[in-house]
Amino acid sequence: MTPLHIVAEMETRLILPPEGIHLDALLMAAVARRDDAPPLYTQADAVEAQPLDIPIALSACGRYYLATTSIQHVSEREHRWLNRRFPLQEAIALGGPKVRRIQQSEGACKAYRIPVETAHVAELHWYAVGDADGVRRLLDLVSRLGRRRAVGEGTVLRWRVVELDEVWDGFPTLSADGAAMRHLPLDVEGLRDYAVRIGCVRPPYWARAREQEVACPP
Repeated sequence: MTPLHIVAEMETRLILPPEGIHLDALLMAAVARRDDAPPLYTQADAVEAQPLDIPIALSACGRYYLATTSIQHVSEREHRWLNRRFPLQEAIALGGPKVRRIQQSEGACKAYRIPVETAHVAELHWYAVGDADGVRRLLDLVSRLGRRRAVGEGTVLRWRVVELDEVWDGFPTLSADGAAMRHLPLDVEGLRDYAVRIGCVRPPYWARAREQEVACPP
């Protein structure tokens, strides 16, 4: 296990989650894809699932991984819309005589138009303590980042994994001045600059039953 600097060079814009992209969750998703693990559909699945083995070191207390969330500079932001139109004519043609009414103002047939913000980012950066070769092999399986990947958002041009010779105190979960660089328990030693949110300190980060007050990057 060595100190690592990981860089994703981006080819297209991406839709970033508010908390960024956690490296440990990204690598676990790559492991699940490599091993053809069953997907987690429900909150109960997420709570009962066992953590997958990733080449990243755990903290001394064993509660979180020594890896940051993504660090990036957004050069431009773009306002877009997600649109879905219910295929009314197709439903009429295929529905048969029993279909007498289609309610388009509510339910499964309702159309929507949702605003979304995309970010233009040249590179995303992470810091971690882990096995460089193992991380490289897993990142080779990751071709897109962020949300709406299935429709072409967040294409990665190339990955770089660099082993570091010198690091600062608190690396990699705290910056040199004590700022949180990932979700952390509030009692982490040396933590001085952070915001507080409700979240998880280990993947999957959407498991609401495991949420608590956590420190996050300010």
